Amino acid sequence: MPLGILSRKEDGFSTERLISLAKSRLEEGSYGALITFVGTVRGTSRGGSRVVRLEYEAYEESAKESLQRIADDISKIDGVRDVIICHRYGAFAPGEEVLFVAVASERSSPGFEAIREAVYRVKHEVPIWKKEWTADGSYWVGAEGA
Repeated sequence: MPLGILSRKEDGFSTERLISLAKSRLEEGSYGALITFVGTVRGTSRGGSRVVRLEYEAYEESAKESLQRIADDISKIDGVRDVIICHRYGAFAPGEEVLFVAVASERSSPGFEAIREAVYRVKHEVPIWKKEWTADGSYWVGAEGA
């Protein structure tokens, strides 16, 4: 069963935990590829400023539902065996991991398709907002022109 997880930074979710969880949920030999994506905080803003930190805030109940819905939908792609999506929230420094996606699939091709779709949908559908703190000040990402 696909899994969508919203995790506080303090919970310590990691790449290693994602891979271990994904492998533990699958019968050996039931998949040909386990493809992972790990999104990290960039050290430079789109405007070229040095990023000091990012703060992610979430509408928790709705974010959990959205992550689970996306995982459920992605699991229906032909050839996909399992999906785990985890987005963390809290304050993060450049280089820290914030988004994890694991897809187990029969072959690599549907797995890569599933990863791409999952990442796109998480970024556009889940009610998680980020405030970027740079050497030049802070602002909510996506609200610069509002």
